[in-house]
Amino acid sequence: MDFICLYVINSITEGDNLNGDLVLDTSGAIYGTTLVNGGGYGTVYKLTNVGGSWSLYTLYRFKAGASDAGNPAGSFMARRLVEVLRTKVPLTG
Repeated sequence: MDFICLYVINSITEGDNLNGDLVLDTSGAIYGTTLVNGGGYGTVYKLTNVGGSWSLYTLYRFKAGASDAGNPAGSFMARRLVEVLRTKVPLTG
């Protein structure tokens, strides 16, 4: 099976240590998590394809400390975070 690179994540500004399964929504957007980000405790991100070009949107940056359970891990975490964010962030765009 051949693979192609959809997007190169900037490890300083967008996140590092991609983590867990990816989640695909009905519009074709891809969601995932990073374990860390530049000086932070991970992110939830969304990749969208518009006109053949992929763009990354950071939906949430985890903060220091235990207030938001930083450093998300595993596919369950990604799926649950997308469910939670769905009520706050439009799934397309």
